Amino acid sequence: MASSLIAGGGRSNNVDAAFIGAFRIDHPKTGVKAESDEGFAVSTTTVLRDASAGAAAPGPLYDMIHRAWKISPYLEAPGAIRRGEIISRREIIQYFRNYAGGVHHDLLSQAHHNKTDKHSLVGELEKHVRADTLDGLYFELLSIGQSVGRSSDIGQLLTKLEEAASH
Repeated sequence: MASSLIAGGGRSNNVDAAFIGAFRIDHPKTGVKAESDEGFAVSTTTVLRDASAGAAAPGPLYDMIHRAWKISPYLEAPGAIRRGEIISRREIIQYFRNYAGGVHHDLLSQAHHNKTDKHSLVGELEKHVRADTLDGLYFELLSIGQSVGRSSDIGQLLTKLEEAASH
């Protein structure tokens, strides 16, 4: 069972990282099952790619990270897993907007947000997964921003803004 996992897909310190997490497994020495409350073993996994200048030509991981998405399916796709529960990218963004620094949003809208079970699970991800020097939850948010920023629509918008600014 996936205990804590983030989809990633972003770049930090010249490393592209995706699929970073920990899985509960049967303990190989004691035989304690992964489903047990304690005594189980944990296996960690990551998929990394050297993205520094001079690194090998892009391979399969590059295509996974730089995949083109429509915005709605991208936001509804899994961004994380905590204790076996899938958390969408949209739920991660909502968590940051409403609970992890979203004070400005709340002040402007006079909103009161009740934390959902999913938002509590997102909060639990903090300090449970690391992506190089970043907390994994923050790396997932960075990855979401980088993915949206790489989109062709954003590129077209920037071109139009540059053209408008030059007139």
